[in-house]
Amino acid sequence: MEAYGRAVLRPVILALALIALLLPPASPTQAAVAKGFTKCSRVGVAGDAKARVVVRGVPCGVGHSLARDYYQRIYDGDSWDGRASDGSIYYAVDGFRCGTGLGGSEAFCHRGRQRVDMSIRTDERWPY
Repeated sequence: MEAYGRAVLRPVILALALIALLLPPASPTQAAVAKGFTKCSRVGVAGDAKARVVVRGVPCGVGHSLARDYYQRIYDGDSWDGRASDGSIYYAVDGFRCGTGLGGSEAFCHRGRQRVDMSIRTDERWPY
């Protein structure tokens, strides 16, 4: 019985090894970013923080500039610019409307179909 088990186990292990070799390598950074978004490098913002930024429909340079301006307003204690229909507050920054999250540490900005999302939080599990 033991010889039969080894005879069956060897081809199974060989098949699994071949499958693993044929699969494309996973790219966790790109796979984790939402479809259509591009992960940008971190950018220094007000208060000596670093913001993680993802963009859709705009270059990373626009996302970095928006992050610096948004977090400068938060750091300076500027008042918000309005309320969305769901009651959440937003800031108007560089032509984008930026909804806030978690006390201003996160922002979700849009201008038409263009999007920039950012966060300075370090304790979250955001994929970027």
